[in-house]
Amino acid sequence: MREDLPSYYHLADEYVLFDHFFQAMSGGSTGNALYLVAARSAEWSKAPATKTGSFDPPVFGKPYDKNGMLINDVPPVNGPTETFMGSIDLCPPPAEQTYPNIGDRLDAASLSWAWYNEGWNAVKPWASKTAFGAGDGSVVVDTPAPYLPHHNPFQYLPSWFANVQAGHMRDSTDFLEDLKTGRLPSMCFLKATGGRDEHPANSTPRWGEEWVLGLLKALGESRLWEKSAVVITYDEGGGFWDHVAPPNPDAYGCGTRVPALLISPWARRGYIDRRVADTTSILALIEARFGLRPLQQRDAQAYNLLDGLDFTQKARPPAFG
Repeated sequence: MREDLPSYYHLADEYVLFDHFFQAMSGGSTGNALYLVAARSAEWSKAPATKTGSFDPPVFGKPYDKNGMLINDVPPVNGPTETFMGSIDLCPPPAEQTYPNIGDRLDAASLSWAWYNEGWNAVKPWASKTAFGAGDGSVVVDTPAPYLPHHNPFQYLPSWFANVQAGHMRDSTDFLEDLKTGRLPSMCFLKATGGRDEHPANSTPRWGEEWVLGLLKALGESRLWEKSAVVITYDEGGGFWDHVAPPNPDAYGCGTRVPALLISPWARRGYIDRRVADTTSILALIEARFGLRPLQQRDAQAYNLLDGLDFTQKARPPAFG
């Protein structure tokens, strides 16, 4: 309701609202997070039979489908990992994830990027460890409050340690500092956790709204505002019923609709974008902006979210309410 989330409604009034934006796959947060950076989920060629379910029809109570594709949440084996998401030996081996991701594409094009995660500084000391090393102590997260490893898709990929060493993993507080000092990368991911991720039982939408508005206001006050475009969305919709059926771009998706907004000084005011989009559309937007090759068929075919931008208009000042 508008009175419950006035700032989000105000953003929808002022900028671009997507009314056919779907989660990438019909599954858990981890798979959808992987679609955000790789346009696909992870796989395990030797997934235990006891942890695989039928896909005819889909059975999402288990981590893997019959093809060894990850369809539910499991903790990563790359540290820092967590103790409340089940056994860490259920993680798909990072070495098997040989497909490209958006970090690879940006690195190859010499474009700067970062994944800014709330709570990262609290767990950063364990980011050079693996869960199976003797005495590693990488299983450090026992509550969703500080940091959620299974929400960071880069932790499932073989490039994890190189990305940490290169400074691509940063805290959300670093975003504000990088913004002030003019060191903000060309491409930024921002991830809330715990009390601000709007997840039932852990958070409330109002807390997430306040966090998002704080970041937007900082961006609006910076000299980078006129060069920015921000997509606000969610990894998945929690399985609530929706009268709009999702499209079927591949065997795993899409899942249900999720809220999505596009905020930019070049956005059409109050524009409702009715084109079908999904999480991989964010990749398509990044690829269109920087001239990058698609990662998979999914992002190659995805709508790139550009209809709501008008570069013939004068850059609009921030209108965050």
